[in-house]
Amino acid sequence: MCQGGRLLLLCLAAGGKDERSWPYLEYTPEQVLMDREQAVLPTTSSGLLAAVKTALRQVVAELRVPDCFAELLAEVQQDECYLSLQRSWDRFDAAQRQRGWQQLRSFMVQAAYRRRPYCIRCGECCRRSTPSLHPEDVDLLQQGVILPGQLYTLRKGELVNFNLAGRLARLPVELIKVKQQQGTTQCIFYQADRGRCAIYQHRPLQCRVQACWDPGQLERLWQRRKLSRRDLFQQNREVLNLLQSHEERCGVEQLYLACQRFRETGGRQGGEQLLAMLQADAHWRASFAESLPQRAAEMDFLFGRPLMELIKVFSLEAADGSEGGIRFSSQEP
Repeated sequence: MCQGGRLLLLCLAAGGKDERSWPYLEYTPEQVLMDREQAVLPTTSSGLLAAVKTALRQVVAELRVPDCFAELLAEVQQDECYLSLQRSWDRFDAAQRQRGWQQLRSFMVQAAYRRRPYCIRCGECCRRSTPSLHPEDVDLLQQGVILPGQLYTLRKGELVNFNLAGRLARLPVELIKVKQQQGTTQCIFYQADRGRCAIYQHRPLQCRVQACWDPGQLERLWQRRKLSRRDLFQQNREVLNLLQSHEERCGVEQLYLACQRFRETGGRQGGEQLLAMLQADAHWRASFAESLPQRAAEMDFLFGRPLMELIKVFSLEAADGSEGGIRFSSQEP
């Protein structure tokens, strides 16, 4: 037992990073369909066509594409991705089959969207993601369309799911994003009962270019500069100093290094530093809420997500200690 703290650090899983805790950056139809798919891939090439037909029917139904199944199936069967899989399936291992299948599924989605290149107001993009802000969105903040308490910050270096690129990685830049509705991935401005956006006429740039039938638009937007907290507070030295001080005490890089060291050594190293950072971050937020209670909702925007949330990607969790101290324990998943 280490004295002086009131946090209990729990090792929730024996493995490394918990990819389920990595936030998705943007909405992509392919990712949604992959999440929903329960297909069992065939063990031989003779079953590949039947699997394709099943998957294609799902794509057509999910994307609400006009009835053109036969035409789409013919296009898929003529595509080089399908032909290559048909030739190589029997000698592929499970991982190769899975990668090839995902590429083929992506082609099915793109082919289906070519037959429905317009928005049908299904709300899928609003229910499954929220936009990141760009410099073009500053007016929305200045005019009060979007309030600071409706935003949160993903700091540079955070572990995220780059679903546009189909990979897990560290954020190369800071992102300011619109919050989700509590306990969901749904945008706070989406009114599900009415199937509409509460700020549609003044929605952020990403929402305006979002076109599920043309992922290229979103990919091009990702290459453009993002809005940062420094952009918004460049004339406010007091706030900039506050953010800098928090970053020095509670930076993402040092947090992840401590988490990694803690996991790799079975809790023998990194724990003291890790818990000190968690306590500092919690104290920082409590002090801010106490001094400015009317702005407490802005903390995730100003300081980023709480460190207690960030450690979950390493299958770690912090809670109040039962005896006023710090303990380490391990649980198998």
